[in-house]
This record gives sequence, structure tokens and C-alpha cells, in this order.
Amino acid sequence: MVSCAVKVLVVEGDAARPLTGLLAHDPGFEAAAVGRLSDALAALAQPGCDLVLLDLAVCRAGASATLQRLLAQRPDLPLIAVASGVDADDLPLVREAIAAGAQDCLAKERLESGQLRHAIIGAIERKRQEQRRLRYARQDELTGLANRQLLEERFERAVARAERQDGLLGIVALDLAHVVRLVDDQASQLGDRLICAAAERFGRLVRSTDTLARTRPRGFTWLVEGLHQVDEVNALVDRLTALIEPGFRLDHLDVRLTASAGIALYPLHGRRFGMLHDLAEAAMSDVASISGGGYLVAPWPFHAAEPDRHASAA
Repeated sequence: MVSCAVKVLVVEGDAARPLTGLLAHDPGFEAAAVGRLSDALAALAQPGCDLVLLDLAVCRAGASATLQRLLAQRPDLPLIAVASGVDADDLPLVREAIAAGAQDCLAKERLESGQLRHAIIGAIERKRQEQRRLRYARQDELTGLANRQLLEERFERAVARAERQDGLLGIVALDLAHVVRLVDDQASQLGDRLICAAAERFGRLVRSTDTLARTRPRGFTWLVEGLHQVDEVNALVDRLTALIEPGFRLDHLDVRLTASAGIALYPLHGRRFGMLHDLAEAAMSDVASISGGGYLVAPWPFHAAEPDRHASAA
């Protein structure tokens, strides 16, 4: 039988193990005690720990240094610090522990089992929310794709590579038709599933060197690297828009979509991500309003010579 108890690694130097004792009779927890930092690090190298309970009395190298070593081993784990003989709200050592990454800090002498239970549950939830915020700060929550922030970061790095190789970068704005109507007619959950299905299908073509991001509720932006002429990105976009032509089947409902795409190229259309993205979006909107599907290269700026080979609306 698999235990659902919270597995707590207790790091305390007191041979009587009072912190471990507070958890010993609570069926919601499984406590494993160690007395030295080296033993704690060895235990954290193995799976099966949900939280670290650290008595600051064992921190001979200082609270901050000790926490840094523990959290470097398992940055995903919440950690609660316990201070002896002090007011946990005022002690500089406690503030140091919180600043170093502890989720909470408790006064050891006044600690009761019920208080510790609530502190552990709260620390685990706060850490879960923290990890979630970090994950989705640069990632789309629905599809798992990059978001605009991560896309811009990768664009800046891609620019350096393109300049070294004397190459081009493609910024491709993609929009899916009929998604809004489907959401209105059926349910938002179905629309979300359709967006995810389209993202998964697009991902079959996007190369590992490229980045596909969800930048609008029903739209994506594709950063294409390693280009040397316009026709290369045209051919890739043609294949990508064709990927959704077979349609999708969700909950016994057959859904057929079309994709509109707009293309802007670095450095031919410009050098700033914002400008290139706006040009690609405008070209995509032109395609959607005229034909409802296909792709279009953004108009060439007045200061740039038009390349010998480029495509218009497909």
C-alpha cells in the first residue's frame, strides 16, 4: 500500500529529537531524522522527501550558507527553519533564514504539534505556488509553450547567432480561424483543447533550434532560425499551415480549421523584436481578412531593397 503521508526530513542536533517527536504520532507525516548537514545532503540526494525541517542550531556555518547548500541540492523542496530560545519574529538569524529561502521560521520552545502541522501544510502550498509562478513566468500555462517573454529572450540570443552566420531569422505570426466561434457555440474547455491540439500538431514541424510560443489567446508566434533566403521560411510556413488541414476530432465533433500566417524577417524588415512581431501580425491579419488562410510576407520597408525571391499570399 502506497503511503500518502508527507515525508519530512528533520535536521536537528539535539539527541532527544524533540522536532521529530512532534511528528511521530501524527499519521499524516513520516519523519526521518538526521543530526548533521552531511547526512541531510546525502538524504536529499535520494527521492522521497516532501519538506525539510531544519533546526538552526545545527547551522555552524551560518543559517544562510547552510540553507544555500540544502536548497542547492533540492531547490524544489520547501524548508521550514526552527530557532531555539528566541522570538521568531525579531531575530536577525531568522530573517537571514527567510531571505535565504526558508518558507517559514518557528520558535522551538513554543512549538506544538498542531502548529507544526499547519506550518508544514502552509509551507508546501506556498512552495508549490512559487514553483508554479516561476514556471509560468516564461511559459504558457495552457499549452506549455514559451510565452512572449521567453520568446523575446530567445530572439535576442538568436540574433547573435544569425549575425555570426550571416543568416536570417523568421518571425511568423499564426492565427487559427473558427476557434472563437467554437468556444461560443460549445464550451471554453473545448476551445482550450483545440488550441492544445493545434499546438501539438505545429510542434511536429518546429525544429529543436526554433521556438514556438503562444502569444495570443488563439494565436502563436514562431521564431525560425538558420535561414539564408526568404524561400526557406516560406516553404516551412506552407507546410505548417497545411498541418491543420486534416482537421481535429474532439468529443465526437469534427472541427476543421484554417491557419493564417504573416512573416517578417530579421534583419531585412528590421532589427527589433517588437517591430518584427508587429509587421508579422499585420501581414497575418491581411491574410485572414482577404482569404481566411495562407501566408504573406510583410511589405518590405522603404529603406530595404526587395529580395529577389519572396512569396506573396498563398
